[in-house]
Amino acid sequence: MSSEDAVSSFTEGLVTHIDNKRKCYGIFLDLSKAFDTVSVPILLTKLESIGVRGIGLDLFTSYLTNRTQIVKIGYVVSNEQPVCYGVPQGSILGPTLFLVYIDQLCRLSLQNCNVYTYADDTALLVHGNNWENAKKCAENALHMVKIWLDNNLLTLNLDKTIVVRFHLTKANESQNMDTGITIHTCQNYVSGQCGCRALQSVESVKYLGIHLDERLSWRVQIETTISRVRRLIYIFKNLRNSADSRTIHTIYMGLCQSIISHCISIWGGANKTLMLKLERAQRAVLKVMTRKKRTFPTAKLYSECKVLTVRQLAITRMVLRRHSSLKNNRQSAVRRQGAGRVCPLVKCRTAWAKQSYIALSAVLYNKINKETNIHSLTKYEAKKLTEKYLLSIGYDETEELLKYLP
Repeated sequence: MSSEDAVSSFTEGLVTHIDNKRKCYGIFLDLSKAFDTVSVPILLTKLESIGVRGIGLDLFTSYLTNRTQIVKIGYVVSNEQPVCYGVPQGSILGPTLFLVYIDQLCRLSLQNCNVYTYADDTALLVHGNNWENAKKCAENALHMVKIWLDNNLLTLNLDKTIVVRFHLTKANESQNMDTGITIHTCQNYVSGQCGCRALQSVESVKYLGIHLDERLSWRVQIETTISRVRRLIYIFKNLRNSADSRTIHTIYMGLCQSIISHCISIWGGANKTLMLKLERAQRAVLKVMTRKKRTFPTAKLYSECKVLTVRQLAITRMVLRRHSSLKNNRQSAVRRQGAGRVCPLVKCRTAWAKQSYIALSAVLYNKINKETNIHSLTKYEAKKLTEKYLLSIGYDETEELLKYLP
């Protein structure tokens, strides 16, 4: 599982709730020095509870206990000090052991709340029929999470824990009510009379490298990506004087396309106007590294560079993610092939939801499969055939693929 899977799970849940007219809060927790504050005795107990016993548990006990550390500054070395907390940093086992340690947090029974974790990055998605109900569920969930963290000796950083209130419109019905989320640390929580402060509320948040804004329009994410791509122009202006075209192309794939493609399957269905701005930044880099004039034809530029446009790259990633999810259910996919729908469509109420990955990827997969018959291929073969097809069509045909079919 990757960070893209984690962001995708969060956004799919968010889209589903909002499309069903529910109100949603996203709460993004910040754990202070999470890997360094893991309690070794508690960790060993958790390992035993999941079936690590006997010699296996003895090995972990030997690995985690009786550890020491020293500090060296110049030629001065401190005395050894015992390390009673934390998993070894930089080790292969460190992240896995932390996942074991925090696993029970994901299994808490929270009303109208889902927990999403990726290492120590934890997010809560709370929903309700109205803002008042959603706020109540959010505060109850936070209270239970705080108790679990305290019991497991993990510290929640209240200054960096933030809240995003997701909505499609300006939510006029909530303007006259208090929508601040408070994490209660006092004894008067049940009575509702306390002086606990509300968490910081923001319009957008960076979660696992992706900027989520309150309307999930991806404007902040795309604008940030544009800025990062344009900063590469200076690098390629210097590289083209000292490297051959093949080397420059390899560097482009490693520097530029890696920035553009990060989680693009999730935000690649954004508004055409926003995507055009990013494609202009991409073309600026391509023209600089290939010494083309600013007026050089766009179609010819992509053809010569053998590079997908931003939108085509998004379509490729969506199709491949959907292809991977279908491979375990190949028999049912073959049965649906006769109807031209290898991948079942997701019904959505709003046009906004139809542009999300959960709905758009199924539409794209069926359209691409109709042209290339990729459903029976391996992921590598499907990728090559999809890229070949997309390189053969123009801008208008690419945008036509994004039209949702009921």
